[in-house]
Amino acid sequence: MRLRHVYVEGCGRFMQPVSVTGLEPGLNVLAAPNEAGKSTLFKAVRACIFKKHTARDEDLRDLATQGASAPLTVEVA
Repeated sequence: MRLRHVYVEGCGRFMQPVSVTGLEPGLNVLAAPNEAGKSTLFKAVRACIFKKHTARDEDLRDLATQGASAPLTVEVA
């Protein structure tokens, strides 16, 4: 599987829509300061690929942003 882009909204620190694009074949490195949301982004991708969209477990609840008015959105292509 090859990811081309990731879109998240209402996920962890990503209350506003965020899109990660430009992922190329081979090794891609995601570098950012501490607490920038790197781990949250990877958790969101794992949930999007491996969890049912109707799941109600703790992992999905932990991804949601506190006080977010929109539901959690994660898209990968």
